[in-house]
This record gives sequence, C-alpha cells and structure tokens, in this order.
Amino acid sequence: MKISRDELPFTYRPDLLVDQLIHRLGVRTSSGLARRLDVSPSMISKVRNLRSPVTAELLVLMHDATGIPIRELRSMMGDTRQRFEAIRMAEAGKPSGDAATAH
Repeated sequence: MKISRDELPFTYRPDLLVDQLIHRLGVRTSSGLARRLDVSPSMISKVRNLRSPVTAELLVLMHDATGIPIRELRSMMGDTRQRFEAIRMAEAGKPSGDAATAH
C-alpha cells in the first residue's frame, strides 16, 4: 500500500523531481537516471510512485550527479519545509531512516 498525497502536510511530488532530473541529465528513462545515480531502477520507481521516500542519501546522490543544491532538489518535488526529515511511509508504520538537516 502506498501513501496518499492527501496524507502529507505539503504537496509532495517526487515524480516531478524524477522527470526534471531525467531532462537535466539528458537521459531518456528512469532506468537511465538510476544508472547515473548508481541506484537500482526499482528505487527510482518506488520514489516516483510514493512507495519509498526521497531519502537524504538519495538527495545527496542527486546533488552529486547534477550540482543542483539540496534545497532546490527538495523544492522541485514540492518540499518547501525549512528542515528535511524523512517521511514516514504509511505501510511501514515506522520512520524510514534518520532525519537529516539540509541547508
């Protein structure tokens, strides 16, 4: 079961982040993005479909691959909070990882 966008305190659209990174990196697919980030294609699919959160580690990988500041990456997916904290996924019932602060 995936989390509903309606359950989140802000407009969370990781699919838009994935699409923008695909465009900016000049790759054609989510699998191409996964290769550039050195993560599994299933991770990108899970993020795109709200089955897994965009973790601090993934944000750092995105930053390293693109040079885009972490705050801007967060903004690209609709996260405008001042502090980054891992989003709890409804089906997990527990935190998805340690919270990290992005400046």
